[in-house]
Amino acid sequence: MNTPRLQILISTFAADGLHRVAAMNLPELDGIGYIVSCQDPERTVSAPAAILPPRRDLKLYMHSDRGLGLNRSHALGHAEAEFVLLADDDLQYSADGLARALQAMEEHPDTDIFAFRYSGADNKLYPPDMHDLSKPFKGYNFTSFELAFRLKAIRDRKLDFSPLTGVGAPYLTAAEESIFAERCLQQGLRGLFIPLTIVCHPGLTTGYRLASSAGFVRSTAAYIYVKYGIVSGVARCLLLAARVPLPYPRALVYALQGMAYAVKHRREL
Repeated sequence: MNTPRLQILISTFAADGLHRVAAMNLPELDGIGYIVSCQDPERTVSAPAAILPPRRDLKLYMHSDRGLGLNRSHALGHAEAEFVLLADDDLQYSADGLARALQAMEEHPDTDIFAFRYSGADNKLYPPDMHDLSKPFKGYNFTSFELAFRLKAIRDRKLDFSPLTGVGAPYLTAAEESIFAERCLQQGLRGLFIPLTIVCHPGLTTGYRLASSAGFVRSTAAYIYVKYGIVSGVARCLLLAARVPLPYPRALVYALQGMAYAVKHRREL
């Protein structure tokens, strides 16, 4: 097929992940393609095509490392479309949702980062109307599979996901998309929230289920540092610890650990 206008970048892990991708029943649409980046450090996949049958609109790439931030970078590196949309392996796309997402992006030629909505059990808070992503909206945060980017804008600034972030990373096991999007905004990319539901996530998201884990709290604190800096960041970490469903002293320790780690590795985030 010709180069698609939009590619869905699906990050997954090992044979189980490829089975989940196969179960997604991805819609076939003109102008839209899929990239599946699968990390398999334990070599659980001997015959990828037996799990995920080849199709003309899908490209599969296997990698032997681990860490979701790194895997999203792999997927981004393989992309070639004008627009890319982040994705996981447990989503339900409709042809209409993807077509409307692409149309919305094409209608905003001055925008580089697009944030949409998903339907699911998390009951997430969104701005009621279109919203400039450089301006805070209280209670709203990024979710990976709602985010899309203009690929040229990302590559012109040599932006990538940090390998220190995301599920499977050594310390910061979440927030890879939030840190990446914030770095994009800091580099001058223009971002827009569009109140359009583009995908369904059955059940609770991983971030929602792991909100009280040490890795999630540390990752959130690292994102706070990237966005607000050290002085305001520490004050916000005090508030973060109070909101996490953990005993306050333990939550505060995790938050300050994440902040200290982010300061130490700021050039790698």
